[in-house]
This record gives sequence, structure tokens and C-alpha cells, in this order.
Amino acid sequence: MSRLKATLFLVILICTTRTALAGDQLMDEAEQNALRIAKAWGIGSPRFVETDGKSIIATGGVDGIVSVGREFIAQIHARNDDTRRSAVTFVMLHELRHLEQANRLKEEFEDMAKRPLLECEADIQASRAIVLDLLLKIPDFSQKEHLAAASRSLEVFHDTWPGLVELLPASGMGQEHLTKRQRVLALQFGLWRAFGDRLVDEQDEKFRAVADRIFAQAGAQADLPVNDWGREVCERVVGEETQALAKIYFSIEPGDLEEDNTQTFRLSAKNNSYRDIMVSVTFLEGHYPKGQETNIENYVFTDATTSRALVKGGKSEILEAKMKLPSAPEGSDIFIWSLPFLDQALLSAKFLGPKRPPPSCGDNLVEFNDELDGTFLDMARLAGMARNRFSDVVAANNNNFGFESSVVESSLKVRGAMRTEIFITGDTAATVTFYDGPDEFKALSVFANQASQIKKRCTEPFAGIREWIGKDDQLPNLDIKRFTPYARASLVISKQTDDEEPEKPPEYWVYWVFHYNSP
Repeated sequence: MSRLKATLFLVILICTTRTALAGDQLMDEAEQNALRIAKAWGIGSPRFVETDGKSIIATGGVDGIVSVGREFIAQIHARNDDTRRSAVTFVMLHELRHLEQANRLKEEFEDMAKRPLLECEADIQASRAIVLDLLLKIPDFSQKEHLAAASRSLEVFHDTWPGLVELLPASGMGQEHLTKRQRVLALQFGLWRAFGDRLVDEQDEKFRAVADRIFAQAGAQADLPVNDWGREVCERVVGEETQALAKIYFSIEPGDLEEDNTQTFRLSAKNNSYRDIMVSVTFLEGHYPKGQETNIENYVFTDATTSRALVKGGKSEILEAKMKLPSAPEGSDIFIWSLPFLDQALLSAKFLGPKRPPPSCGDNLVEFNDELDGTFLDMARLAGMARNRFSDVVAANNNNFGFESSVVESSLKVRGAMRTEIFITGDTAATVTFYDGPDEFKALSVFANQASQIKKRCTEPFAGIREWIGKDDQLPNLDIKRFTPYARASLVISKQTDDEEPEKPPEYWVYWVFHYNSP
């Protein structure tokens, strides 16, 4: 087929499918409504195209295509056309948001690991947009009839949630999407944010006070742009940055219960890493119909509050939040999500600042102006070669008379040591020997001196110094997890006997051994 014929074929296809899609009045109304609402996102001129199948998929950037399967609308179970129209509008907004993401986020949009986060963001922004559009049609919130109309419109949107939760996939095209719980939370936070955005512009102070309260429920900060707000909330909803979160140890602190039934929740967050971490926790409460604890789409969320804390490396901080305890309507049970150990917890944690090598002894060895200063500085230099498996310090003039040896001399000498060697084995290591002989007392003295001196000089808490007595030989050992950022070190005293001459006195070897240690 020529390029001209192919182009004409594509134009005819688009025109006919567009006409077919517009032929369904409800679909056409939802499409136009979604395009109108999405203009605030900087959407260009996307097209809706009817295709075979049941799915709805967005491809391309801001001027991309949303392919809508002919059987798509038949999957939406709703009690009336208003609910169905609202559900279709939401799904179309969700897909249009993906077009906006593809343009704004580019490489991140193609990252499969980010798919749940992007799906949550599309849901939360679609929910906010559709609710805000309804609220902006209310000219005066002080008029009861206007509030009643708004309430009816919001009920229609809320009625779509069970159908949306069942309809929208947990995975698609080989990628993880959202669980039912995550999708309902995205819908709820989007709804709260829309109310805050609408009421904050009201002239009446009482409405602005309500807006402040709703912003707190939505986890919104005054200086945080709406896109960044959506990202932050979704990080808690889907549990982003699991590596940072794994470094936080939570414990429950005593909280106060006031006379008006306001509960103070307190969590202690300890940072077990050397990097600073920003921790966020959202506390949620509400109620659900009795016997329907697993039906998240029927939950009613009555309040939420978010607490944030910057937790320095190795330190602890308290995250605190206050909420009035919920009351259960007849036929309902209450829920309070406040424990970070449960699946319902809304947590996020982020490492702050650029990634850097972990702190170690070698970063800041304390000097005492004695002969051992040079010894430990030389050992730090030698341990610093562990990243390249000590290949830089294997002596070039090492002569083994034509035979390969697993022990070679190091070109970097350690002052005060008897010898410095590289053991070329499966796990290449460097050793620095300070005593090698039959005198047990001297061996123990050398070990004790080395151990006490390194403990005085290495003041870094993350270095991880550990001492113990060996079970078999009853000799002391000392281990340092981070002698340098990429090397662990052990101070060892080894007792060696001759099996062929058991009456011969044992030999003692006191040495440091350095191995590569991944950061």
C-alpha cells in the first residue's frame, strides 16, 4: 500500500470510528465532558477512537489517542444513566491523565516499576477534576437548594465507585496497576482535595475554615502544587520508596484521649540508616456496613490527618496526629487505621539528598599524635583499595619463581606492621600482620593494644564495631562493618598447632584482614 493510500485509509478509519463513538449519546456526552474538564491539564487535541474489545487505552502524548472498545460501556454496571455517564467520564479522564503523564514525565512513564504510582495519580487527579467540576457549578454554598443539588451530583459520582473498583484492572499489559483498596483511597483523596480547592475561594470565613480542615484530610500543604500533592499522597497509598521505608523502625507511643473524644496518636520512627529520611504517615478513620469489612468500596471515610517528620540518620522522631474518634451509625462498624505494622497503613519514606558512600571509620580517624596514627591511616588507605579487590596494590615485582601463589606482597606498606599481604582467593583480602610467634601473652597484648587504639580512633557510630570471644579457642575477635565505605575489617588472633608434632608449642598470629563490603 502506498503512503498516500495508507494515510487516506487512516483518515477514513478515524472519521468513521469517531462518528460511531459519537453515535452513542451517553458516550458522546462523557467524551465531551472529559475533554472539557481535562483542558486544565494542558491536554492538546486528543482523539477518541472506537476499536474492538472491552478495554480503553491511551497512547501517545497530549495529542494522543484514547482507544475505546465497543464493548467497554456494557461492562459498567450502574443503576441509571447518570451513574453510568459519571463512571465513563471518570475513566476517560483517567486515560486523558495518562496522556498528560506521558508528556510531562516521559521516561518515568515507561518505567514498569512506577506503574502503580502513575495509576494512582491518574485516579486521584481524575477524581479531583470531576468533583471540582461539579462543585464549580454551585454559585452559592450558603443556599440550601444549591447544596442539595451538589449533594445529589456527588452521590451520583460516589455511586460509581463499586462499579469502577470492579471494572478497572489490578494489572494490564503485563504491568501492576492498583488494588481495590488503593483505588478507593485515590478516589477519596481526590474528592477531599476538590472540596478544599472549591471552598477556599468562598468569601464566608466559615467556609474557608472548612476548606482548611478538608485540606488537612486530603494531606495537602499550602505551598505544594497539585501535581506534587497527588504524587505525595499516592506514595503513601501504594507504599513507594520501600528501601527507605525498610530502614524505619516504628513503635507506638502513649497517646492522650481528651474529654471531647479526641485521640492523640503518637508513633516513634527510628532511622536505622546513615542517610536522612523524610517519613509521612496518614491516619484514617470511618465506618463500613456490618459484615462488609472486606468490601472497601463501601467504606465511608470520615476523617484523615497526615503527620510528617524528617528523621536524621541514626535518630528517632515522633509523628503525632489528633482525630476525634468516629461514631458508628446503626448497622455499621468503625475503623481506625493508625498502626504502621498493618496492611492498611498509609506510609511513605524518602531518602533525602544524593546517594553517597556509607560513613565509616576511615572518614574521620581521630589522631593522637603518636606512632599509631600513621599505622591506622595506612590501613585506611589499604582498605580503600577493596573496591577494586586490591588489584592496585599487588606488588608488580612479586617473584614466585614461575609458580602461581595465592599470597602476594602488597606494594602499599603499613607502618609498624611485620608484613602486608594480599590473599588472592575467591574473596580477595588484604592482611596486615602485627605479631607472628609462640608467645601467647605477647600476642594477646598486641591484640588488646590494636583493639583499644582503633576503638578510640573510630568514633563513627555507623561503623558497627563488634567484639566477641571465640567458642573453640577462647580467643578475642573484633569486627568493624565499615572500616572504609567499601571494606569491612576484622582483628584476629589465630592459634596454630602442628598436627605432626603435637608437643611443639603453638604459634600465634595477630593480624587485620580487610574484605570488600558493598555499600
